[in-house]
Amino acid sequence: MPQAAPPPLPEVLDGWVSPELCRDADGEDPPLASEGPGKELVRSEDGRQWRKEADDHSVRREDAAEVLRAYGPWLARWRRWAERERAERERAERELYEQVYHWHQKLTQQDDQLELVLVTGLLTWIDPRGDAVHRHILTHRMETSVDRKTARLTVRLTAEGAVRLEDQAFLDTDDGWTPERSAALAEEIAAQSLHLLGSETLEHLAQWQERVLQRPVTFSAEWQPPREPEPGARLTYAPALVLRPRDRNALLNFYERIADSVASEAHAPLALAQLVLPLDAEARANWDGREIPPLFGDDPLFPGKTNERQRSVLRRLEHDTGVVVQGPPGTGKTHTIANLVSALLAQGQRVLVTSARDQALTVLRDKLPLPYATCASSCSAPPARTGRTNWSGRSTP
Repeated sequence: MPQAAPPPLPEVLDGWVSPELCRDADGEDPPLASEGPGKELVRSEDGRQWRKEADDHSVRREDAAEVLRAYGPWLARWRRWAERERAERERAERELYEQVYHWHQKLTQQDDQLELVLVTGLLTWIDPRGDAVHRHILTHRMETSVDRKTARLTVRLTAEGAVRLEDQAFLDTDDGWTPERSAALAEEIAAQSLHLLGSETLEHLAQWQERVLQRPVTFSAEWQPPREPEPGARLTYAPALVLRPRDRNALLNFYERIADSVASEAHAPLALAQLVLPLDAEARANWDGREIPPLFGDDPLFPGKTNERQRSVLRRLEHDTGVVVQGPPGTGKTHTIANLVSALLAQGQRVLVTSARDQALTVLRDKLPLPYATCASSCSAPPARTGRTNWSGRSTP
């Protein structure tokens, strides 16, 4: 939040107190220098102001009576200002924490519907149709986490994400938008490790203004957004955090890349083929034309207890590439998954566990032995090398 200006220094204190220290509300009292300008200070005829007579020399603090008399009242005003600033900043930080924590809770419950993004490049104007445009053109996905012990809330850029140019989501050629130039700039941005709060972002925004939108655009590097859209287009740096419905365009583009990859290789991975083809166990086993190695050794490591029904699931995995386990809550699905994951990790294999909700992953992590649980919360492992599909556990109402 913007800081209010500190109380102005009286002219008599000019050269005795550092203006920079006066602006630091978190610092100690701005000290009075041990020596200062020794120009003679003379009151005006009405007694309200001071003027300096030309007599350049330095005097000691204890000999500058007028300076000492002016410093005390000014310092009292400065202390009141600093206390107000600290209290206002604490209030603003508390409100910000509560807001972001509320977002964190919503993302935990609706991460398949919502996304948190860091955005820059706010385009605003009232278009020829009379509609108000108010959208950022550059975005980067964010993620949140909370330390259970300290309640420390962390907001970070997603490691797998990248900066996206989203002008195509709300502009068309009638607005003067040039899709070919937008696509070219998007490729340039994707090829760089661009940080939206870095100076390079301002350069890309200026390039977008010059190359992509064929209409007069006023560009501003200010952090504060304009109060309201204007008839003329304005592009403002204006970085912000935004919680919004998940962008479906990026998901569609991802699906298109998968389709292009399958078409170019003329072969689909088994996990993808099973979504659209009715493959039996034999067809799944022979899909890639290679023998799948045994899943477990002779003595698999199962740290938790198992019953016959759970062991039957594990035995079935020895002979099939995919198994769906369905059952009501409390029947041991997560317990069985924990045993399976532990046995695979003990053999040096890698496991990918997915879930639509973070809570399910947290429960599973807590059931794993400590070394595996630590890795599950902090390690990034490549997909499994066994060629088997990932585990799926579903609960019925």
